Amino acid sequence: MARPGNNPKRRIAAIGRLAKPTEERAKSPYRYIADIAAVIQASEFETGVTTFIDQVLARLDVEKIPNTNLDKIWTGVIEERGTPALGRTRKLEALLGREPDEVDPEILTQLIADAKELSDATIEEIAADHGIGGRVITAHELREIARTNGHDAAPREAARIRSGAGLPRHGQVPAWRYGAAAAQALREQEGLGAKQISDEQLTNMIGTQASVLDGHKGGANISFALDENPSHGRIVLRSKWKTGRRFELARLLGDRVVNATSSKLFPATRAHTYRQKMQRSFAAEFLSPFDAVDEMLKSDYSIENQQEVAEHFDVSPMTIRTLLVNHRRIDREEPDGEFELAVTEAG
Repeated sequence: MARPGNNPKRRIAAIGRLAKPTEERAKSPYRYIADIAAVIQASEFETGVTTFIDQVLARLDVEKIPNTNLDKIWTGVIEERGTPALGRTRKLEALLGREPDEVDPEILTQLIADAKELSDATIEEIAADHGIGGRVITAHELREIARTNGHDAAPREAARIRSGAGLPRHGQVPAWRYGAAAAQALREQEGLGAKQISDEQLTNMIGTQASVLDGHKGGANISFALDENPSHGRIVLRSKWKTGRRFELARLLGDRVVNATSSKLFPATRAHTYRQKMQRSFAAEFLSPFDAVDEMLKSDYSIENQQEVAEHFDVSPMTIRTLLVNHRRIDREEPDGEFELAVTEAG
C-alpha cells in the first residue's frame, strides 16, 4: 500500500468511509453489521490511525516482538512526514496507483515541474487520472492540445458564486452533496429557477461561445479549461456528443466556481477524486435540478419517463438516473456508482 506523506500544503480535506455489512459465515467468529457512509476530516483520520499504530507498536514492544514489518513501514512514514519533498513524492506515487519508488523518476520530475506552473492541486488531479488515461499528460501537451483543439474563452466573464452563499466547508460533506449545493446556489443567484438552461446561457456563464457545443471532434482524454490570462483562455471538450459536451462545460463551470483561485488549469477527468465527483454532481444538478426532475416524474420512474425528462433538460438519461439514485428514488445497481457519470457523459 502506498504510504501517505504529510505535506502541510496538501488539499485533501476529508476521508470518505463506506461501511457495508458482511454475510454471516460459519467459520468466521465475527461479521460486520454496520451500513453507513461517513465523511471525516483527513486530520482526524490521520490522528486516529497514528494513535492506533503507536498503541500496537507499544504492545509489541511490551511483548518483546521487535523489528516487525509494521515497525519498519511506520518508521518510513515518520521519515516522510518530516520531509515535505519526500511526502510530496509519495503522494504523487499513490495518486498514480503505484508503490513507493516504483514510478519512473522522469514522470515524477515532470509532474513536480508542471505543478510549479499549474499548481499542486491540479497536477494531482492529472496524476489521479493516470490509471484511466494510461499515461500522464504534461503541461506542454495540454497547451498544445488547447492551441490546436480548443475554443476561445474569456475567464473573467465566467460566473462566480458571491460570498455568503452558505456553502458547506469543502470536504465536510460527500462530494455529490457539495457539488449539488454549489449548483443550487449559482442557480438561485442567477435567477434561473427550475428552467432548462439553454446552450447560450450555459456557454455565456463560462465565458465562451455557443459554437463550442457544435464541435464533433474530441480533444484529449480529459476536458479542461486553461487560462492564459484573465481575458483569454482555451476550453477543450472530450465528448463528441451534444449532451456530453454540455455536461463537460457544466463540470468546468462547477470547477471554476468552487476552485476560483486555485490555478490556471481546471481539469475534468475520469478519476474518482473528491474534486471530480463534485464536478459531476454540480453539472447534474445545475443542468437538471433534482426538485424539478422529481416533480416532472411524479413518482413514475420508468425508463421512458426518465428519457422524456432527460430530453427536456438536454442531458443524458444517465444524468437523470444518477440523480434519482443519489436521492434514493430508485435503487443503486452498483454499490460504487455515486455520480460516476464521466464515461457515459463523455460519449
